[in-house]
Amino acid sequence: MAIEPQVGILRGLDVHPLEPILLVYGDGGVCLLDAASLLPIWRNDELAVGCAKFAPDGRSALLAQDWTQFWLLDTSTFVLAPYGELREGISSIAFNESEGIVAIVTGSQEGAGLFFANYRGGTLGQTSLDDLDFDSDSLLVAFSPDGRFLACVDSVVRLYAFPSLEELAIFGSDVTKAALGMVDSSWSNPMFSADSSHLICQAPLGQIYFWHVASFELAARVEGNGTPGKHLSLSPNGKRLVSLDSDGRLAMTELSWDEEP
Repeated sequence: MAIEPQVGILRGLDVHPLEPILLVYGDGGVCLLDAASLLPIWRNDELAVGCAKFAPDGRSALLAQDWTQFWLLDTSTFVLAPYGELREGISSIAFNESEGIVAIVTGSQEGAGLFFANYRGGTLGQTSLDDLDFDSDSLLVAFSPDGRFLACVDSVVRLYAFPSLEELAIFGSDVTKAALGMVDSSWSNPMFSADSSHLICQAPLGQIYFWHVASFELAARVEGNGTPGKHLSLSPNGKRLVSLDSDGRLAMTELSWDEEP
């Protein structure tokens, strides 16, 4: 399938947690698409969105415009409201429903910073959690659905316990070494299975890796085509992997969590 979301250069997508709706965004706009027909439900051609995420209840979506300005989109009324501004660029956001916290990654030439904010109550509030700093300008983050784990990916994949932020495991350093000749040797698209049992990431060469969260062992690997320029998201039931190429081609892959590499 192919879509023409007309959002400029595609930056990513997200899948609504309850409804068959896709959130697609780029440097030329943002739109909500019906997942069956791929027809637009709502669109805005004025926001240059670098990253975006549905809230866990699906009633809103957090959009980062021009990497610094937050907007909150009500997904029932399609009303956009300002939601805060940052001085440094926003490269990734992730919600933790059980803790009522959103993780926000900001980047600069000195590296990436990860901080946490309360998102309940209509505004982003402070928390007592420590900030984390990374020697990277391409950090991406994801929370597990049960809120107990945080994944941070750049040139490697790090798994943390949450909210203690204890580092539990580091994955993928051997895979990254094999891709050092590439312009971008970073991992991408971190996500967890619906039951929080598996951590999923896309390797620099395009393969998709699945790790058991409990044992830290490799569970499965899906070979890529050598071009990692895909934007990935899981369906709400965790049984389909939705991928969107930079040219607008949309694909869905059925997943089996009993599959071995």
